[in-house]
Amino acid sequence: MYQQVNRKFAEAVMEEAPQFSEAALAAGIAFIRLGRPREAVPCLERAAALSGWKSPSPLYYLALAHRRAGERKEADRVLAALKRIGPELVGSLEREVR
Repeated sequence: MYQQVNRKFAEAVMEEAPQFSEAALAAGIAFIRLGRPREAVPCLERAAALSGWKSPSPLYYLALAHRRAGERKEADRVLAALKRIGPELVGSLEREVR
């Protein structure tokens, strides 16, 4: 039931509020929690872009999604960007991404 609710939530958020960065972030996190990291990536890229790539939260989850999707080079690219703006978040994520 939880997964079905999360999926519907993520899909509704992206349909109803595509220009709201927090909504795109929430949808991306929902997809990660559902074990669907590849579907999380576009949501999280949108959240990062809407925030001007200056908010650490979308980058944190984007690196995590890429890593869980097996996209190490992309995860490393996003991790490097995160180090520039949110170095305090990098420690725990870097251990998981590497």
